[in-house]
Amino acid sequence: MTNLLSWLALIFLTLAGYSAGAVLSSKTKGKEEKHEPSPSLLDTMMIIVLLVGGLTLRLAGAGAWLVVGVWVVVAVVVAFVLHRVQRQPEEGKPLPQ
Repeated sequence: MTNLLSWLALIFLTLAGYSAGAVLSSKTKGKEEKHEPSPSLLDTMMIIVLLVGGLTLRLAGAGAWLVVGVWVVVAVVVAFVLHRVQRQPEEGKPLPQ
């Protein structure tokens, strides 16, 4: 039962960690300019890469709960850095009415 819980925790906490990093990045960036976090295709690809990496590390025989803890931190850092350096689309001119 504990083994199943560690697998589920790895999957869900990786997603939560990535989301937390993205939101933290947009909050710190928001002090400089108004910025709303919105998911992109790059976010989806990074989540897949993080999940594959976490599952691979877990299958390699590392400690079940150690991988969960380390991978949450990795997901937060990756999302934070990615969203800090990623250019956000600028608002265009309003359409004439």
